[in-house]
Parts: sequence; C-alpha cells; structure tokens
Amino acid sequence: MALEGTKKWTKKKKIIILVLISIILIFYFKIFFTRGVYFEDAFLKKEVVGSEYHYKGNNGYGDMLVIVNGEAEEGNDVNVTFDLPNNIYKEYTVAFNKKTYYNSDIEIKENDKVVFNGEYKKDSPFLRDNNGEISIDNSLIRVTYNNESPFNADYKVSLINVVEFSLRDNEQKRGVGYLVLLAFFLFGITIFDYSYPLFFFNMKHILSVRDPEPSDFYVFMQKISWYVMPIVGVVLMILALFPNVFS
Repeated sequence: MALEGTKKWTKKKKIIILVLISIILIFYFKIFFTRGVYFEDAFLKKEVVGSEYHYKGNNGYGDMLVIVNGEAEEGNDVNVTFDLPNNIYKEYTVAFNKKTYYNSDIEIKENDKVVFNGEYKKDSPFLRDNNGEISIDNSLIRVTYNNESPFNADYKVSLINVVEFSLRDNEQKRGVGYLVLLAFFLFGITIFDYSYPLFFFNMKHILSVRDPEPSDFYVFMQKISWYVMPIVGVVLMILALFPNVFS
C-alpha cells in the first residue's frame, strides 16, 4: 500500500511539474512574441489606441512613450512624438511626397521647422538629401560619462529613427529566435542523454572498443552536464528577451 501511494504521489508530482512548466512557457512566449520596437536600449511595447500607435517602455533612466499618428502613404503626413525621460519632448512631422515599398521621398519637420529633405531607403542606416549625399546625423554622436543619462539638454532623436517609427519599419517581436532554438536544443540533448545515458558514449567508442564501459569520471561529468546544460538553456531564454542589455 505504501509503495502504491508513493507511485501515485510521484505521478502527481510529474503532472504538477509539467503543468507549471506549461504555464511558464505560455507566459514566456506571450512576452517573446510581443510586438514593439527596440529604442535607446529599451523595448517599447506596441499598443494600438484608436488611430494611433503607442510604443511604451522603460530603459532604467525613466519611462518612454512614442506616439505615431497617421498612415505613411504618398501625400500623407505622419506625426511622431517622443515623450522621454527628464521631461524631454520632441515632435516631428514626416511628409511623404513620394513613396514605394523600398524608397520614400520625404520631408521632416521638427516643431514646424524643416530639418531634412531627401530620400529614405528601407533597411538603410542613412538618409540621403536631395543631392544624393548621406545626411550626417549628429544625434548618433553622443558622449556620456560615468553612466550618466543620455537624456539631457543636448539630446537629439535620430532622424532615421523618426522615419522608421513613421513607417513602422522598426517593429519586431521582442524575442531573439536563434537563442531560444539553442536553448531548446540543449534541453533536448539533456533529456535524451538522461534517458539513454550510454548512447553518446557508445557512439564514440563502438567502432574502436568492444563492449565499452564509461569511466567514473565520465559518469560524474555526465551527471554534472544534466544540471549545467538546462541552466545554460534558461540563461539563453532570458537573454532572448533582453538582447539589448547584453549587446
């Protein structure tokens, strides 16, 4: 009776563990597939509010909110506002004079003052002016000391970021796929090695040794790997949600 009770409890524990893992994975992948934008070392989550697109997040210096109002179509204007830490507020208007999937002729205004006229090319890190010259974006040249906040009186928003927000070209899912695939590969290898502990050993020695037996050191290191590889996998899954922190 005691043995039967132990078996039932062991079965219940396995079910409870599987349920907990399933719940954790559901929450994890809900976060992983959240749509948004990486901006200033933070992930800004996308929310649709009426006809506007709101991107909200926090990078340790304070809360950030970027609001995009309007659709990036030829002949349209799109308003992009940045509400950033230290009470920094920037407002831009992007006018699309001509637009195709890959290229757009645009005009950018900051507080009704024209700050750029020229071309934006999809996936290009630069804007080009009407003469075809690369537009030097001084906002990308930023010097800070002792981890001080970059959000100061001299802070400028990169114009390429303004355009990408207006087009929503910089949207992506939060997670990094290859890190999660690598994590699940480690989990799979661990489960397989735990279930068939002699498989990899035999595969290595079967052609050179008859009836090979693993040494005590091999068994010891194998058991350590059953703990180390899942821990590495969990770390990789965490990194997949915060790639900007470790870049």
